[in-house]
Amino acid sequence: MFRDWLRAHPAEVARYAEVKQSLAREHADDPDFDDYTRAKTAYFDLVQERFETWAETHGRADEHS
Repeated sequence: MFRDWLRAHPAEVARYAEVKQSLAREHADDPDFDDYTRAKTAYFDLVQERFETWAETHGRADEHS
C-alpha cells in the first residue's frame, strides 16, 4: 500500500527519495546497515497514518506491497 500511495503522490516520492539519500550519506560508513534502516523509521512514523488512510479510501487497505 505504501508503494501505491507513493505512486499517487509524486511530491512524496521526491520527499522519500531525499530522505533516503540523506540517510544513505549519513550512514555510509556505519558498520551496521541496520542503522540506516532504523533511521528511515522516522519517515514512516510521519507518513504511515496518511498512507493507511489513503489506502482505506482507495480500496487498497488489504494490500501490503
